[in-house]
Amino acid sequence: MAVAAPLRALLRGRAAPVAQEALRPGACTAARRLPPLGRSGAPARGGSRLPRRHFCAGPGGVAAPAAPVPELVALLRELRAAAGAAGAKEDAPAGGGEGGAGWAADGQARVEAAKPQLQRVLAEAPVASRLELLRPLAALAALPGRPYAVASYMLLFLEEYTRSLGALRDGETISDRAAEIREVLLCFHRSGIAADRIRLLHEHVAQEFPRFEAAGALLPMPAAVRLCHTMLATGLSAPAAVVVLLRSALREPLLHVADDAPELRGLKTIEMLLRLDFLHTLDLAIRMAHKLPIRR
Repeated sequence: MAVAAPLRALLRGRAAPVAQEALRPGACTAARRLPPLGRSGAPARGGSRLPRRHFCAGPGGVAAPAAPVPELVALLRELRAAAGAAGAKEDAPAGGGEGGAGWAADGQARVEAAKPQLQRVLAEAPVASRLELLRPLAALAALPGRPYAVASYMLLFLEEYTRSLGALRDGETISDRAAEIREVLLCFHRSGIAADRIRLLHEHVAQEFPRFEAAGALLPMPAAVRLCHTMLATGLSAPAAVVVLLRSALREPLLHVADDAPELRGLKTIEMLLRLDFLHTLDLAIRMAHKLPIRR
């Protein structure tokens, strides 16, 4: 007992500077409050791969507690409904828009208040939770006039998601990966946000999907058709990725596909999109092959 008291005092003396540094205003909260997550959603050993700028403490240096994903989704949907109600009031013949003049500012203030939780989920939560939050964010970004500044959250998601792309996670199939990428493309197309990092999704499909299939994880025809159709229909496509997906879709003879099957209708639509967009696709393929600037 005589040794324990000095030892506790020594430990407290050493731990005090660390605690003060952790509570310093503006200090990063990711390292001290959250265990970094690996690709499978489990805590990683090597420390967080996220830059310090993503997770900063709120006023007073105290980090806000993490909010469950359903609460954040409900908040974003409530803001979307408020914007719709305000738009309906402005379009009404009575024109009583003064009461809802500050709805956008109030909504943006609520988004800013939830900023630490939103960033944390979009960067470190399991992919399913990130996508669950990305959908209402895309709906907010698609509002006329863009009353809410949420583009930075979607770009943060895309940055961290593309960094995590690689080998299939534990329990993940190649169809799951194709569905994830399709959902991301749909959200960014719906929001109207142009992001250069979308090309990393195309590169992942063009380079990693053949490796997955060489290892025995074959992409089924329905998943390949859906992803290829989404890429071409949204304009978020690359020739190399389209070629890989069409090879996977046409691995099985079409004689075994029913005439009214959704996959066959999807392939017909893909053919039409390729014919209508042939010149642009050809020019894009040539420029990518010769590493020339891509025309927008």
